[in-house]
Amino acid sequence: MFKIFKIYRWKEQAKFKLADPNRKISDEYFRVLKNQSKGNCVSCGVGKIKSYVIDKDKNITKTIIKFSCGHAHTEVLVEEILKLRESVKALLVPEGKGKRNFVIQHIQGWFKSNNPNLKDGVLKDQIIDRRNDKYKEKVVNASNKKEIIKDQEHSLSEHQGYGSAKFKK
Repeated sequence: MFKIFKIYRWKEQAKFKLADPNRKISDEYFRVLKNQSKGNCVSCGVGKIKSYVIDKDKNITKTIIKFSCGHAHTEVLVEEILKLRESVKALLVPEGKGKRNFVIQHIQGWFKSNNPNLKDGVLKDQIIDRRNDKYKEKVVNASNKKEIIKDQEHSLSEHQGYGSAKFKK
């Protein structure tokens, strides 16, 4: 049953590729897909499927199909999972002033951490509001969102001696 289903999917994938009007296909690949959609040998178009072997190793799937005409067809599928992360920085700047003279700065999103215990990084939400003299920062472990690393809210005038504003020794 498993082999029949896989062969059916193999045929259906070819039919799907042939039906896509936006896909640009060379003449040779078109012939291969046409034979595949019928379940025939992809090389000569005459032989029928004789045997089917799937070799799956981690993220690589190798499929070998042997046909009655003696030809064999090998497909290799490589799957990779990508982690996409985003962050944003927004500034409210008075007209005619540079970005260093911002009124409000809001930083939010994922950031890499130098801490070896935080391999997946951190989620940070920081607001610096010069107009209302407020500073708010919340940092959470990206892999365990319940673990709060830092959560502080106070007036901006009290927020001294951090980052580039540290006193030089």
